[in-house]
Amino acid sequence: MFSKKVLSIDMGSKNTKIVIGEYKKNKLYIDNTIMIPTPSNSLEDGNIINKDKIVEALDNILGMNEINIKDVYFTTNSKEIINREMIVPKAEEDELDTVVEFEVQQYLPIILDNYVIQYQVLEEIKGESEEASIDKLRIMVVAYPKSMVEQYLSLADELELNPKVLDVNFNAISKLFKNNIETIALVDIGAESININIVSNGKIEFTRIIQKAGDLLDKTIAFRYDLDIEEGEKRKKQYVDLREDNEDNKEQVLEELNTVVKEKLNEIIEDVGKVVQFYKNKNVGNKIDKIYIYGGGSRLKGIEEYSEAILNIPVVKINSMTNVVLGKNFNEEDLDYYLNSIGAIIRF
Repeated sequence: MFSKKVLSIDMGSKNTKIVIGEYKKNKLYIDNTIMIPTPSNSLEDGNIINKDKIVEALDNILGMNEINIKDVYFTTNSKEIINREMIVPKAEEDELDTVVEFEVQQYLPIILDNYVIQYQVLEEIKGESEEASIDKLRIMVVAYPKSMVEQYLSLADELELNPKVLDVNFNAISKLFKNNIETIALVDIGAESININIVSNGKIEFTRIIQKAGDLLDKTIAFRYDLDIEEGEKRKKQYVDLREDNEDNKEQVLEELNTVVKEKLNEIIEDVGKVVQFYKNKNVGNKIDKIYIYGGGSRLKGIEEYSEAILNIPVVKINSMTNVVLGKNFNEEDLDYYLNSIGAIIRF
């Protein structure tokens, strides 16, 4: 397949992450990465509510970095993007779209004309008895609101870019783990929400969004110590350390700060645990081998060990990917910020 460099943009509520790279021979080659604050009051739950602000911010940063690549891939996250696992009758490839659309109309409470429907086949289920002799397919359906699609098309048009892809974060990240044979939970701890994506044998099995995330800790610190949110975030990054063996934590002020953070963090981890348990209970034999955490909220010192002790599942922070080749000026410690925009570049 012909490959060329593309511009991949992950539109987040707090930060917008930009990646320049290409996918070839089963590897991602990353030339450049840029992160800028998403303009305030411009993006809400994946919806562009002030296009002019975003156009100005992106136009400025692309110009400043002399980026002339025109093909753009967008990825974002939203509660309005519906995803469901469904069982449908097996059909020929040219008929399957019609079958899926029919089933979606039966089982999802949406007006089909208002959505773009995409799906991925997870497995074929053989009919094993006379009563169930028809072969079926287990699929993951994603319904993207057309209104949101049009927002990103308009954004690309204003920036004089060629819109090629509009992805969703849980799909983008899962493509980086396509060759993983384990069942893993990919947990993106963002500013406003946590996206949990369970992938088994390289395929999406289950996704959930939790409306608690990193900025909850910032707000908790700010409220407790009478600070503004930005100062609360700064104090979190600088002083919070969840590691039990850190001698600095024994200082009274830091011990109190860690206690304040742990109380709220426990709520977040317990919510993640509930989602994991729900997945385990769905089918006999469901299990999670490992949890990978990434995103801005995963940068708390000691969060892996702390979460693992509560969840009783190995928890690993994503610091490197064997299928991602980074440019010489890229700081590998920043990889987790860009995983969604990196994964969006992969097209099969």
